[in-house]
Amino acid sequence: MQKNKGFTLIELMVTIAVLAIIATMAAPSFNRLILSQKLNSNTRTLVGAFNLAKSQASVMKRTVAVCPRKIVTTEDDAKKDCATAAIAGYAAMTDLEKTDVRENRVILMVIDPKVTLQSGSATQIVFSEVGSSGAQQSMSLCAGKELRTITILQLGNVTQTTGTC
Repeated sequence: MQKNKGFTLIELMVTIAVLAIIATMAAPSFNRLILSQKLNSNTRTLVGAFNLAKSQASVMKRTVAVCPRKIVTTEDDAKKDCATAAIAGYAAMTDLEKTDVRENRVILMVIDPKVTLQSGSATQIVFSEVGSSGAQQSMSLCAGKELRTITILQLGNVTQTTGTC
């Protein structure tokens, strides 16, 4: 009698069932990993934007604003909203000055839809001509159960802490 070198349908079904069970156990863990990576990425990007704004304000000797946004319909409208709220005297400027403000003094950060900006967080951070934020301000980002709080100290230094939502 010849030896069978293949595998049976039962063996194939058992293997697929075991793989399905393992996949259902791994999926939630994988989703948490993806959320954690999105939170870390958004936090790093926001910290980088704050540091850029601080140095840009110092170099240009003008105020610079950072505005995190969840959804941006058009970048120009979002920058206009940010400039109106954050840059003193924006409404009275000429069109040329407004364009300069939107291009050079407003940094717009789009936050991933899976990451939430906690209520009570600052809606924009403004750095003065010397790179200070004027007062300590913070923004908290949350994804899943993880929390990252970015604090901008009065002199413009940026720190971050972790926690739970």
